[in-house]
Amino acid sequence: MSCTAFSARDGGQLWTYNHDGQHEIGGFACGGGAAYVADRQAGLIALDAVTGQRRWAALAPGTAAAPAVGDGVVYLPVLTSADKGTGRVLAVAAADAKLVWESPDVPMSAAGMVLAAGDDAVCGGDGSRI
Repeated sequence: MSCTAFSARDGGQLWTYNHDGQHEIGGFACGGGAAYVADRQAGLIALDAVTGQRRWAALAPGTAAAPAVGDGVVYLPVLTSADKGTGRVLAVAAADAKLVWESPDVPMSAAGMVLAAGDDAVCGGDGSRI
């Protein structure tokens, strides 16, 4: 698994992060000086947005999908039961990956859940259809 960051100003390549193993990327989010990478097999990785250095990694109890970030919190949808089509949303502190809250089981497809984080709510859809 590898990911590359580009400058928002001019499109120049800033860095490339290489992760050990044959892991699959579930998606990305950027905010607060960090890039957050969902590792579908292992959870969430926080990288410094300028240098690409790993800040922290957090395990997830299932298959991680694209995160959303807002107000110092990273929201990670995790498929916990493909058979039942359910998963949970984990909210972790952007600074240190400490768990802030975890949702109850919600409908979720194998593709994960599409999330958007706002000031007052985190909204998501199961990603199965429009």
